[in-house]
Amino acid sequence: MNTSALTSQQQRPRISQCLKSPLPYSKYLQKMELRMKMDSALTPPVSSKCALKALEQVRAYIMHQNDGNSALQQVETLENRIQQMAEESKRQTTIDSFFKR
Repeated sequence: MNTSALTSQQQRPRISQCLKSPLPYSKYLQKMELRMKMDSALTPPVSSKCALKALEQVRAYIMHQNDGNSALQQVETLENRIQQMAEESKRQTTIDSFFKR
C-alpha cells in the first residue's frame, strides 16, 4: 500500500482548526450570521422625521456653544441629505427603472 498517496482530507487541516474555533466551519458561519442578524434586530430603523428632529437638537446645541458656522453648515448639509432621501423613498418608479439601478 502506498502511504504517500494520502487523501487531501488527511493532508490538510480542517478550516475550523485554522480558525481555532471549536465549531466546524459551517456551524461557525451560521453562528456568526445569527449574531449579525441579532445585532441588526437590536437597532430599529430611524425614520427621517426622527432624524430631522435630532438634527434640530444638534443645531440648538451648536448655537448655544457658539461653535461657528462650519458646524451649522454641516448640520444643514445633513438635513438636506435626509430630506432628499425621504423624497426619493416616496417616489413611485416603474418596474423597469427599478431593475436598471
